[in-house]
Amino acid sequence: ECDDVSNDGIASFNLTQVEAAVLNGINPTTVTITYHLSQADADVPTGAIGNILSYSGTNGEVIYIRVEYNATGCYSVESFTLIVNPLPTMPVPEDITMNLCDVNNTGDQIECFDLISQIPLIVNGQTNMNVTFYLTQADAIAANSPLSSPYCNTVVSVQSIFVRVENGVTGCFNVTIMDLRVEPLPVI
Repeated sequence: ECDDVSNDGIASFNLTQVEAAVLNGINPTTVTITYHLSQADADVPTGAIGNILSYSGTNGEVIYIRVEYNATGCYSVESFTLIVNPLPTMPVPEDITMNLCDVNNTGDQIECFDLISQIPLIVNGQTNMNVTFYLTQADAIAANSPLSSPYCNTVVSVQSIFVRVENGVTGCFNVTIMDLRVEPLPVI
């Protein structure tokens, strides 16, 4: 799973995602499945994890799954390790403000911004990152309707857009704001 916004190595896991692989074709109605924090607890069984659909786990934590046949009481215990992938590191929004002069000399404060030119600053040396730009935070979170570059602002003076940085390997992403500013030309 991807880390939450605090990048503390903790994420919410649906532990049942491993059941298909563990059961390997066994009819799930013929067994009882429980999850435990230790091999000893799984063997007894005692101390089963209660919230298996939204378990708050840490990176590297080992979980033990006990599969017991209902008819015979025979069981097997397997383990798996939780992996919490970090979110991409994002620049402070003030660090990625783009400023252009109103060079078309019409005073409309509309200019076209080369968003692609900001990608090296945004990823700051992180590898395998995909950067896309959006009009709304909801679109950035859903990866819906990315902006093309160059992008011509539609709001006079300052327009905020949203930057999504997604790790191409893990799929984890983070979103931040970037302001596009068009400065008026001085009157001579």
